[in-house]
Amino acid sequence: MNLKKIISECLLITFSVLLAFWLNSWNETRQEKNAAKRHLEGIYEEIDANITELEVILPYHLNLLQSLREKPLETNVVLRPPAIMKEAWKLAEGDVFKKHIEAKLYKRLSYVYAVHDYLNDQGKSAGLQMDHLNIFAPYYMLNGANTEPSEEDRLKFRRKTKQSWIPIFEDWTATEEEYLKVLKEIRDQRK
Repeated sequence: MNLKKIISECLLITFSVLLAFWLNSWNETRQEKNAAKRHLEGIYEEIDANITELEVILPYHLNLLQSLREKPLETNVVLRPPAIMKEAWKLAEGDVFKKHIEAKLYKRLSYVYAVHDYLNDQGKSAGLQMDHLNIFAPYYMLNGANTEPSEEDRLKFRRKTKQSWIPIFEDWTATEEEYLKVLKEIRDQRK
């Protein structure tokens, strides 16, 4: 009789321990799914904010590009890189998030944020390239002459410098357009 009691208590203890492990695992998975869902909502909010920002900045850059093409000397160039965010992606990026969302969506979000990084790098690069053109172009144009440049040479320099900004803005606006397109695709797929 004692043997039956001992075996039944062992089975009861084993079952209780296994049930506790299963409940703990279920609870952890549930918490991870909830965290992934919150991260995804944060990413969607960030995407909406980035769309809004690009819808304001992109027309400015396109108008600036058009103005540089049509009347470079009259165009006042002011760089306005978009204030796009990436914090929600940084918080979400990881194995737990990746594990609990669709692989196709994760791949698409990874692409979006790769374009995001490229756009940010382009903005920094555009500023550096334009600074380089503004600072060093006169020396190249004047061939290091020690004389004061004529007004005609100054106008040529200004025209050439501003015209050389066109490829910079073409690349930049093309990337902004691509980024806006993929952001809108993700937003529209969500609905």
